[in-house]
Amino acid sequence: MNSIVESANASDLDLAKLGEGVGDLLRQVGKYDSSMKYLQESKRIREDQGEKTCSLDTPDGARLLSNIGSLMVRKHVNSKGSDPSQLDEALQCYEKARKIREETDTIRTDEGAQLLYGEGNAFLVRDGDNDLDAAIDRYEEAKKIREERNTLDTPEAARLLSSLASALLKRKQVDKAIDNFNQARRALELTGTLNTSDGAKVLQQLGQALLDSGEPEKAKEVLEQGIDLHPKGTQAGQNLLAMMKNAKASARKAKGDVTRKAQSRTFPAEEAQTQSDAVEEATGLSPSPTSARQPELDVFVDVFSIDCYLALDPLIALLGRCCLHWRSSKAKARMSVPIGSGDRMSALSKKQAYQLRIQRSYAELRGLPLDLPAGDISAPGFATALAYVTRGEAPLVAEAFLRRCFALVFDGSHHVPELDEPSMRRIIVESGGSEGRFLQWQKTEAESALREERELEAEHSVWTTPFIVDRESKEVYIDETTFPLLALHLRRRGYDVPEVQEALGPSPLVRVSGNPTRRKCLDVYVDLKSPYAYLAVEPTYSLEDDFYVDLVWKPFVLDIAGVYGSAEVGARNNKVRQGSDKRSPAQWKAVKYSYANVRRYAGERTPKLTVFGTRKIWDTRWASSALLFAAEAGYLKEFQQHLWPPFWRRELDPEDLEVPGAESFPDFAKGIGRERLEAIQREAVSHGVFGVPTYILDGQLFFGREHLPLLRRLLYEGGFAKREDLSVLRSPYLWDRNELFAGF
Repeated sequence: MNSIVESANASDLDLAKLGEGVGDLLRQVGKYDSSMKYLQESKRIREDQGEKTCSLDTPDGARLLSNIGSLMVRKHVNSKGSDPSQLDEALQCYEKARKIREETDTIRTDEGAQLLYGEGNAFLVRDGDNDLDAAIDRYEEAKKIREERNTLDTPEAARLLSSLASALLKRKQVDKAIDNFNQARRALELTGTLNTSDGAKVLQQLGQALLDSGEPEKAKEVLEQGIDLHPKGTQAGQNLLAMMKNAKASARKAKGDVTRKAQSRTFPAEEAQTQSDAVEEATGLSPSPTSARQPELDVFVDVFSIDCYLALDPLIALLGRCCLHWRSSKAKARMSVPIGSGDRMSALSKKQAYQLRIQRSYAELRGLPLDLPAGDISAPGFATALAYVTRGEAPLVAEAFLRRCFALVFDGSHHVPELDEPSMRRIIVESGGSEGRFLQWQKTEAESALREERELEAEHSVWTTPFIVDRESKEVYIDETTFPLLALHLRRRGYDVPEVQEALGPSPLVRVSGNPTRRKCLDVYVDLKSPYAYLAVEPTYSLEDDFYVDLVWKPFVLDIAGVYGSAEVGARNNKVRQGSDKRSPAQWKAVKYSYANVRRYAGERTPKLTVFGTRKIWDTRWASSALLFAAEAGYLKEFQQHLWPPFWRRELDPEDLEVPGAESFPDFAKGIGRERLEAIQREAVSHGVFGVPTYILDGQLFFGREHLPLLRRLLYEGGFAKREDLSVLRSPYLWDRNELFAGF
C-alpha cells in the first residue's frame, strides 16, 4: 500500500483513506485478514499524525476503530472462539472510538448509535461476567439516540431493536423483549423489508418469545405472516413452519389456559448462528465466503423480448459464475415491443415506438444486429428446448443455445418463420448439446419440467422479462439495470461474483474539444411524488460537474392513478383505509416492487436515503409551482435540497407547503405559476413525455435515470466535456453518493 500511494505523492490523509477504502472493499468480499492489515496500517498512519486533521482522534478515526473492532469480533466468531483475546482487543477499539466521539460531540449521531450497537454485540459475544448488562446498556443508549434523531423506523434500527430484545430475553425480561421485537417488526414493515432475511429472523424470534410467554394464538398470527412472506422452500420458511406446528400444538393444549412453553424451541440451526448473525447485522459484515456452493438464480426470459436479447451478454458476464436456471416466459410489460406479430408491429403505441428507438441505440453501441421480423413469427419449440438445456446440459451449452435462438429472431441473416422442434434440435447440437439426450428427455421428463416452469412463473407472478429471482433471498431483480445490484448483494453474502463496470458497449468514442462558450441545454422532467425521480436528482446534478450543460428542471405532474390505481394508508398504522383501495392485485404487485427496488438503491447511498411509501397519491401541482418559483428566484438547487428528503420521510405535505421567505409565492402559484405549469404539461405531452425522470436532449427523449450514461456519452462526443478524462462517462445506475441531500 505504501509504495502505491507514495509514488502518487499522496498526503497522509489520502494514504489513510486509501487504506480504509481498500480494507472496506476486502471486507465486503470476505477477505477479513487482508482487510485487517489495511485497516491496521491506516490506524498506524493516523496515530502518527498527532494533532493533525487526519489523526486518530477524529470522527473518521473513530469510524476506523469501529471497523477494526467489528473485524476482530468477526475473526473470533470464525475461529469458533479459539482466541478470546480478540474480543478484549475489539472492546478496547470500541471504547476508544466511543471516547473520541464523545470528545468530538459526534456520539449522538446515527454513526454513534451504530458504534454502540457494535460494542453491545462484542459484549454479547464475549458473554463474561456483567457482559450481558453492558450489552443491554449499549443497545438501550443506541436506541435513545435513534429516537432523538427520528431514525428508529429503519432497517438498521430494526437490527438494533432485535438484538436488544434477544438480550432482554436472556435476562428473562420477556415483556420488554416482545415490545422491542414488535418495534423491529414495525420498522421493517414501514420500510418494506419484512420479506428479507432480517424480517424472517425478527418474526421467528417474536413468535418464539410469544410462545415462551404463553401466548400461542399471538405467536400463530406472527408466524402466519412470516410464512406468507417466506415460502416453505426457503430455510426461513422451514423454520417458521416448524415453529407454527409448535404454536398450534400449544394452542390446542392450552384451550384458553395460558401456559408457558419455554421448552418448545424449534430452530437449533438459527440458534447456532445467533452470535455470528448479531455481528454481521451490527457491522454490515458478510459471512465467510461460500466455498464451492453457487448462488442459484431463476432467470425468466422471452425469446421475443428485445430487452432479454440486449441483456443476455451483460448477464452472463456478471452472473455467469452463478447457477442460472433459465426459464421461458411470455410475460410482457406495457411498453414491450410486440415482436412476433406483424399486425401489432405496424401499429406501435408512442411508448413502444420510443422504447424501440432507445433499444436500437443500445444495440448499435454494443455492435448487435437488431433486425426485426417483418411478419408473424412463433416459437412453439423454444420453451421445451430451453427447459432441457438448463437441466440436461452444461451452462456453456445453455448460453450458446440462447444466443443462437435470439439470432434467429433479431439477426436478419438468420431469420426463420418459426422456432419449431426441428430447428431447436439443430440449435442444441450446434451449441454443443446432445440431440439423443434431448429426444429421450422429451419422452420421460418434458411434461413435468414444463409444469414446474408454469408453477414457478405463477408463484413469482412474473410480469415482464428479464426477471430474476434469487432463490436464497427470494428477492426479485427486473431488467438489466438491476444486475450490478444483484451482483453486489451476492458478493456481500460471500459469493465469488465479479465486479464489472457498467458499460454501454465497445463502440469507439469520437470527441470534439470542449469549449466553455458552447453549452448544451438539457430538459429534466420530474415529479415530487415519483421515488425514481428522487433517486435521479443527485446523479443528474452531477452532469454540471463534468460538462458544459444547463439543466432546465421542469415539473411534470404524473397521473399515477391512471396506471397503478390508487389507495390511501393510515399515517400511523400504514394500513390501507377502508374503501380507498382502487388497485388490482397486479397493480399492487408492481407498486410494492417499485418501492422495494427504490429502497434497495436508496440504501446504497452514503448516507442512506430514507424512502417511505406515500400515504396517498398526492396532488403535486402546488409543489410543482414551488419548483418554478424557486427556479425563477435563483435558488432551485437549495430548494430541492429542502423539498425531496422531508417529503419522502413523510414530513412534508406537498399540497400545503410554504416557500420560506417568499410571501408572494401563493399569488404566483395561483396565477402565473399555474399558467406556466399547464404550459409545461402541454409541452411535455407534445414531446411524448409519459413518466419521470425524463430527459430531452436535442429533441430526443430519454425516460429513466438508466440513460444518464448514454446522455454523458452524447455530451462527450458532442464536445461538451470539461475534461478529456473518460471518467466523465461514468454515471452508474447503482449510484452510491448522497452529497446533495446529506443532512437535509
